[in-house]
Amino acid sequence: MSIMNKLFGSALGLIVLFASGCASPGPKYSSVRHDIPALKAGEGRIYVYRQPAFLNMGAGLQPDVDLNGKVIGTARVDVVTFIDVAAGTYKISCTTEKTNELELTVTAGETKYVRLVPYVGIIIGHIDPQLVSQNEGEDAIQDMALVMPKQMHNRVPASLITK
Repeated sequence: MSIMNKLFGSALGLIVLFASGCASPGPKYSSVRHDIPALKAGEGRIYVYRQPAFLNMGAGLQPDVDLNGKVIGTARVDVVTFIDVAAGTYKISCTTEKTNELELTVTAGETKYVRLVPYVGIIIGHIDPQLVSQNEGEDAIQDMALVMPKQMHNRVPASLITK
């Protein structure tokens, strides 16, 4: 491999690394959290988020996040989303070369937090959904961009919906 190819590859890698964190896909959670409507009777809320990894490694790995087989978002770094659900048991999953699932039970009035954790795979990386405490989840999402899934567009103020 020539020195020019190595330099070009390194420069391209740095551009991707820094560009991945530049554009914000939605409003900062902490600035709009008071605009988020209260839960309806009989429902719970699930927040799903992904924190940056060391040196933003794996930022390009952004598989869909599914709730019981329906897409509710993408595993993007520094992004949080939430969905309100009827009380019950749910599976949150992310699929790359393999599927990682988390099963959780949500009761009426309860809020759950799911952190998406990247890790190295055989061919490509994976995203592992992990249940965290309310304190840990709430602390982690404060400076993240809030992106609403389409399923919630008719239930939240227009200011929370990014185009």
